[in-house]
Amino acid sequence: MQISKGKPSKSLSREQIEEKLEMYLRTHGEEYLNQIRDKSRLIAHQLSMTNEFSKLDGVIGAMMGTKSIKKLKSDVGKARFNRIPFDINRIHLFEKLFFDLQSKMFKRVPDANDNLKSYKLFGFFESYFSNYIEGTKFQVEDAKQIVDSGLPMPSRVNDSHDVLGTYKIVSDKKALSVIPNNADDFIDLLKYRHKILLNARPEFSPGMFKERVNVAGNTVFVEPELVIGTLKKGFEYYNALQEPFARAAYMMFLIAETHPFNDGNGRIARIFMNSELTRDNQSKILIITSFRDDYILALKKLTNQHVSEVYIKMLEKAHNLSSRINGENFNQVYDFLKGINAFEEANSNTILIPEIKRDDNLKNLDIENKLEAELKNTSQLSVIKTKKKKGL
Repeated sequence: MQISKGKPSKSLSREQIEEKLEMYLRTHGEEYLNQIRDKSRLIAHQLSMTNEFSKLDGVIGAMMGTKSIKKLKSDVGKARFNRIPFDINRIHLFEKLFFDLQSKMFKRVPDANDNLKSYKLFGFFESYFSNYIEGTKFQVEDAKQIVDSGLPMPSRVNDSHDVLGTYKIVSDKKALSVIPNNADDFIDLLKYRHKILLNARPEFSPGMFKERVNVAGNTVFVEPELVIGTLKKGFEYYNALQEPFARAAYMMFLIAETHPFNDGNGRIARIFMNSELTRDNQSKILIITSFRDDYILALKKLTNQHVSEVYIKMLEKAHNLSSRINGENFNQVYDFLKGINAFEEANSNTILIPEIKRDDNLKNLDIENKLEAELKNTSQLSVIKTKKKKGL
């Protein structure tokens, strides 16, 4: 562990060494680090580098809890010592999103659903769409019957409870206005809301963090032992943001990218996003069915390529649209949503934002790049302008 002289550096920094050792400890166990230490001791003796070995020995010992934390310099090393390790790669990603959000100004979008009846009606469609994009698909009329009666459909009990659990949270404005004050509050609130969300689904361990790693496509989410540390470390960036929309966008991605639960991660992430907006009396955000692929692609681009611009613009557009969805009359709101093709699948020829040309293969990287370019050039939801011309 020598200090490198000259440029470029031929050695890793102290922090980089600690990050690698922490990764080895996490993936291979303590015995592997002991092997590294034993081999390093022999090499150090041969090369007369006993001082350097002493530093390495101190770092490895601290990582395994047998020596003082003072031996450690990096955040990831100290977190490992304190038994709250985190995913350093995810933290780097959260940090980038934080700086990108912090550098922007966002328009405040007041919530037109300013009474209990209209807020609950919006909450119904929020629950409907949030479950639909996760694969829990009902006819709107069936979902309304489930929510109005509070009773599950006999032929689809579990799916019905998913809708009911989501609705119970998102329709309660007072409860949804609660936001965490610190990292411990965040963990407690996350578990509490998840327990309500999946209360009728014991097979998914409601209110309990996952014990096995979860995967979606090629994305491997945060390992179980790193969940609490990653959420707590990620919370530090959330807490430093002031603008409500920025906090909402950050919080949604923090939870979605960590994927702390066995199930319900997307829904709980969107719930926390809208909690931030409700707290500020801003319109909540609906991810309607016809906007689903734009939403998924933007998340993937941020996860895989660390490009946040598309994600931020996607949420801004969804926020703008969602602010137009208001009223106390179910049929009127339902008709408005049908009129903007909110219930259409993404492969429909009639799409929400005509400027974004869809392709049959939305997973293709070229399409993702095209989406980013198109979003940069698109400033308004054209379908809203069309509706205005028709007097809606």
